[in-house]
Amino acid sequence: MIKPISFCSTKLNVVYFNDMHSSPANIDRFASAMQDSDLVLSGGDLFVGKAVSNPAIGKILQTCMDASAAGNHDLECGQELSQLLSGNNLKMLGVNVSYSKETALSRQIQSSIILDKNIGVIGVAPFDYEDLAFINDSNDFIKIEPVQKTVDLVKQEVEKLEKQGVDKIFLLAHTGKEYYEMFAKIGGIDVIIGGHDHTEVDSWATSDRNEPVKIAATGGSDKVRFDGNLNVFGRLKLYFDDFGVLVKQKCDNLIEQTQNYPCSGLLGKFKPADKAAVIAKLPAPVICGDPLIQENKVANIVADSSLWYVNTHTKGEKADFSFVNAGSIRDNFNTKEVTLDDTANIAPFDAVLLIKTNLSKKQIIDTLNWCVESTTLPKISPGLMQVSGLEYKINDDLTVSGVHILDADGSIKYDLDDFDDDKEFVCVYDTFLATGVAGLKDLKKDNPCEMEIFDCSRQKALSEYLQNVPKIFDYERARIK
Repeated sequence: MIKPISFCSTKLNVVYFNDMHSSPANIDRFASAMQDSDLVLSGGDLFVGKAVSNPAIGKILQTCMDASAAGNHDLECGQELSQLLSGNNLKMLGVNVSYSKETALSRQIQSSIILDKNIGVIGVAPFDYEDLAFINDSNDFIKIEPVQKTVDLVKQEVEKLEKQGVDKIFLLAHTGKEYYEMFAKIGGIDVIIGGHDHTEVDSWATSDRNEPVKIAATGGSDKVRFDGNLNVFGRLKLYFDDFGVLVKQKCDNLIEQTQNYPCSGLLGKFKPADKAAVIAKLPAPVICGDPLIQENKVANIVADSSLWYVNTHTKGEKADFSFVNAGSIRDNFNTKEVTLDDTANIAPFDAVLLIKTNLSKKQIIDTLNWCVESTTLPKISPGLMQVSGLEYKINDDLTVSGVHILDADGSIKYDLDDFDDDKEFVCVYDTFLATGVAGLKDLKKDNPCEMEIFDCSRQKALSEYLQNVPKIFDYERARIK
C-alpha cells in the first residue's frame, strides 16, 4: 500500500530512552534535555514495583514524555501501575498485552495512539514477561500474546492507523534486538525504538514494501556503560518526504549523556524531602562494573545486608550464606554519603521479599554452574550469582570449584568438597528467585513450609543494615575468583 499524501513536517526531532527502572538519578536533567524535542518516546520499563521514586518520576514524565511501551517491570507493578498511569496521564502501549479479567489497567494500556502531525505510535510488550516477572495477586491477570499473534496484531494496528491518515508510524518494542527486524519487515513502520536487553542499537532495515526503517535503542556499547538509570538517551533527527517515507541519507542519530544538561528543578518539587537525607557514610564511593559478568562490590553490600537482616530477625536457625541475582543490582554508591534514594536506586524491587530456606550441596553447585554458563549465552540471564558468606572459583571450563561457606571473619567454615551432594545448608535469597526464574530451577520453592518469609525487601534490608551496623562487613574482599 502507498502511504497517503498527508504530509505535515519534513523534520522531527525525536528523543528516545528505555529501561530507566524507577531510577530518579538523572530524570531531573533529562527533563531539561527535552526542551527542543518534537516527540519523547520510551522503549519501556519506566517503573519497578513500589519504588519510592515512582510518584515523582510519574509527575516528571507527564511533563515531557508522549508514550512508552509496556515493559516487563512496568507490568509487574500490576495495580500500582494503573495508579501511576491514571494519576499522571501517562500513555503506555502494548498491542500484545491481554488480560484474564477486566481491570482498570486493562482499560488503560492501549494498542496504539495517534499524536499530532499524523504520527501514530504502537507498543509491544516483552514475550518473556512471565519468565522474568514476579507474579503475584497484583499482576497475575496479565498475559502476553505469542510472537506470531503479536506480528499479526501489529499489522492490523498499522492498517488501522493508515486508514485514519497516519503517515508516520513508530513502534515501541520492549522485546530486545532479536525481534526488531521481524517487526521492520511488516511495512508501514518508519521507526522502531527498542528496549529490554539493555543493548544499544543504531541501524537500518528494509520493510517488505521496500521502505527504510530506522531502529534505535539505548544500552551498553563500546562507547558508554549503560546503568539502566537514564544516564544516556538518544536523539533522532528524522526527515520525511512528501509521502511520509524516511529520507535515509538525511536522518541522524545521536546518543547523549544526560549529565551534560542542567537540573530542571522538578525532582525537588515532586519527591519527598526525607528520601534525600543522609542515612550512612561509606569510606569511599563504590563504583562497579556489570554484576552480570563480574563480582560487584555494591552487590556484596546488598548480599551482606540480606544475610544480616535475616539472621537478625529469624525465628529459627541462622543462615549460612546469601545469594543475590545480578539483575537486582541497578546502581552504584556514587558518593560516600548514602541516602534512602540511593538504596532505592540500587535495589528498587521493593515488592520482592527475603526468604530463608535450605539448599543441598548439589543445588548450590548446580546454581553457581548455571549462572556462570549463562554469561556465555547471547542473552545473559541470570548472570553471575553474587554472594555473601560464601566464596567460589570460576574455572576455565566454566565450572565452579573451591566453594566455601565462610565465618564472619572471612575464614572457611565449610568446604563443600567435604560433604555429600544431599547435605543441606541454609541460604537467604528472595521470593523472585524462589519462582525458579531464568533457569534457576534449583532455587524454586513451591511450598511455603519450605521457607521462612520475611516482611522485608532487599531495599529495606540494605537501608537498615547501613544505619544499624557500626562496622559493615568487608565488601572489598574477593568472593568470586
